[in-house]
Amino acid sequence: MPTRIARALVTLVAAALLGLTGTAAASPAPAAPPAPASQATLHQTGGFAGVDRTIVVLPWIHPEAPGVLNRAASPGFRALAPAYQPLNPCCDLFTYEVTVTYADGTAKTVTVTDGAQDVPPLLTDVIESMLRIGDQTGQ
Repeated sequence: MPTRIARALVTLVAAALLGLTGTAAASPAPAAPPAPASQATLHQTGGFAGVDRTIVVLPWIHPEAPGVLNRAASPGFRALAPAYQPLNPCCDLFTYEVTVTYADGTAKTVTVTDGAQDVPPLLTDVIESMLRIGDQTGQ
């Protein structure tokens, strides 16, 4: 009889210790959501006339600005390649450099030149929206 009680006691203590020491695999903490974009800058250069234009998009500058910044903060935008270049980078092409600054202090820069192949629609959309904002705000 003492052996049964001793075994039960050892089992109970072992179970309590396992619970206290946390030997079970802990769930990983959920990933923090990505930081929002606080600013996006488009630098357009090139073309026949030698354009050198900078457009800065802040959340309050234009009704379309929050949507642009939301797309620029998306995982899809953050995963873009750093550059999209044409096979034949000839003369008189526009180059667009988009730099997005995030609230956590990090930044992402993507460069694309007219004629580049396989430019993701998300990047084209962000650039076209920024050009439109620039036109409507006199930038």
